[in-house]
Amino acid sequence: MLGRFLAVAAYLGGTACWVVAMSAAWGFGCGTGCTESEVLRLDLSLVLAVVGLAVAPAAFVGSRSSRRLGLSLLALHALVFAINLAMFWVLAGTTWKVIPPAVLVAAFGFVAVGGLRRPVGVASRQA
Repeated sequence: MLGRFLAVAAYLGGTACWVVAMSAAWGFGCGTGCTESEVLRLDLSLVLAVVGLAVAPAAFVGSRSSRRLGLSLLALHALVFAINLAMFWVLAGTTWKVIPPAVLVAAFGFVAVGGLRRPVGVASRQA
């Protein structure tokens, strides 16, 4: 139970960090040299980050009633993140270094929504 709680904290914390990063990118913008397309991408990237911030807790809460719902919302969050990353990547030339932490946060999300489960018929170890 403690492991799942820590996974939830890491998943939501990682999601919040992404929103902060997108907010900073939106705030700093590209100076005075932004094209209309770049401004649109920055705006869309921030909106997608906020959508991800809404979907992350919904995935955990949904998993409390249905594992399938939690995993489905986690998959939706991964899709929103991938679209967001693609928009930001084109805009800012983001390096591949963003991907490993995102994969780690996704793994925490998988644990947080109950993706790891003991197979049916396997008893837990008792001391």
